[in-house]
Amino acid sequence: MSREKIGKAMKDLRLRQGMTAKEVGKLVGKSEKTICAWETGRGQPDLDLFFTLCRIYQVEDVSAVFDEKIGPLPSPTVLETRLLMKYRRLDSHGRELLELVLDKEYQRCQPGEAHGMVAARDGGVRAADWEELEDMESVYNKLMRKKEEP
Repeated sequence: MSREKIGKAMKDLRLRQGMTAKEVGKLVGKSEKTICAWETGRGQPDLDLFFTLCRIYQVEDVSAVFDEKIGPLPSPTVLETRLLMKYRRLDSHGRELLELVLDKEYQRCQPGEAHGMVAARDGGVRAADWEELEDMESVYNKLMRKKEEP
């Protein structure tokens, strides 16, 4: 992404927050002129200041805003939002378990992955897949025992 495009995106973000260049400058210890120079592509902030600006502008996903190849991410669905809310309420043990299951499912669903489970022709699960499931169960049981230990 060019300096000009980054600058335009920074200006758009600032305006969405209802802030002036002077107000932002005060927050980051720079002049209004410097902020305007960044926004027009005549300069750019160092990385620390860039991330400070992103925090001020409430940018949660920097790559979605500034990476032309990725572009903006779609808004989460109602289900995704509910799942995220539940995830945030879990303790570290619950998050660890959920991440284990998600990692395994992600691997299984990736096309061309050598380690993914493959449904048998009759729709069942192959014997090797049962072994993998048993391994997951043993990991789960170990984690549960670990949590119960004083």
